[in-house]
This record gives sequence, C-alpha cells and structure tokens, in this order.
Amino acid sequence: GQLYWREFSHFLGYLFGESFQDGHPCLLNSKVWHHRDHEPGRKDLSAKLRQAQTGFPAVDAGLVQLREVGWVHHILRHLIACTITRGYFGLSWEHGAQLFEDLLLDYDWAINISQWQWLSASFLFYQFNRVYNPIGFGKKHDRTGAFCRLYRVGVDTCGSLMIPHDFNERSQRMQTLLQEAYLSADPGFLRLLQVGVLDEWRKEDPAFCQQLELLVHRAK
Repeated sequence: GQLYWREFSHFLGYLFGESFQDGHPCLLNSKVWHHRDHEPGRKDLSAKLRQAQTGFPAVDAGLVQLREVGWVHHILRHLIACTITRGYFGLSWEHGAQLFEDLLLDYDWAINISQWQWLSASFLFYQFNRVYNPIGFGKKHDRTGAFCRLYRVGVDTCGSLMIPHDFNERSQRMQTLLQEAYLSADPGFLRLLQVGVLDEWRKEDPAFCQQLELLVHRAK
C-alpha cells in the first residue's frame, strides 16, 4: 500500500509540477491556514515546533527523533501533521512540509507535499472531523512512556496524561474554519470530493452536508 502512495505522489508531482507546492487548482485555499498569522505568539509557534515544545509528549518525542535521527515512523508523522494543522495548532501545512524537508533523511519532494496536504485536509482527504488525539496516541502506542523517555521528553508515562482543557474547543474551532473554507472552495477542489465523504457528513452535520453537496454538484 505504501508503494502505491509513493507512485501516486510522484504522479501528482509530475501532473502539477511546481504548482503542486505553490497552489494547484485542486488545493484548498491557503487563507484557512493564514487567517491567524497576525495573532500574538503565532511566529513563536513555528520555532516551538523545531524545538519540540508543543506540550504533547508523543508529538514532541517524534519531533526530537526527527531532529536527531532524521526519520519518524509514518503513523507518528500522521500524528505530528494532524496536530500541527487541523487537529490543534491550526498552522499551515507548509510549515510542517518545510520542517520535514529540512530534517528527513528519506525526504521526497512529491511525497512530502502530498502527505502534508492530505493530512491537513487540504487535498485528497476531506474528513477533517477525524482528528488524531495526541494523548490517545500515547496511550495506544507508548503505554509505558518508553519512547518518550528515549527522546528525553519529560513524562513518566504518556498514557497517564490528561487531554489539555482546550483541546476539544480548539479542534472544534478548526473544524468550523474548515467547514467555511470548504463552502468557499474552488471548483477544482470540490470536484474531487467523493460520495462516501458526503455520506459521512450527512450523518454528522446534515446542514453542512446539504450546502456542500449542492456546491459539489455545481462544480461537477
């Protein structure tokens, strides 16, 4: 399966060329990620990512491993990407893509771009209501906290941590922002939405789905 994704990413890189990174016609408008750039502390946040100081042990341990080893397991890459973008911090996928470009030993331009756009729900993946829980991730994959301790993240056991009080609130806020972005998206983006995505939204948020379905129909 991973080989298929690699080849598909290379195909997309060939298809879109330089615009794959700079803004191709099927990409969600970048305004959704840059609307809060003026807020206090936003510039410092990018630096905190490089310093592995997000406050989520599993994410920070992954970022330390990335910096020191130049490699991170693909599932942990998913967690990092989701938390940085649509899951919590709301930073542009471009920040993460640049970080991985700078540090990954197995860096591949097309794979890196496609996966960051995918995991931020900007392209290819549209169920942005599905969010990785960084604390739940630690409970499932690092129950004893061994991975966190290996990379000197200060926690006894990742599984013993509590979810930050504002996690659900911030995740919901990002979901609202992405709903607004989807409803104002370009036709090229909307044409790629699959029926299964609309079916899922129909169950979770019928009003949003009704608006989105109409726009998708018009785009096609």
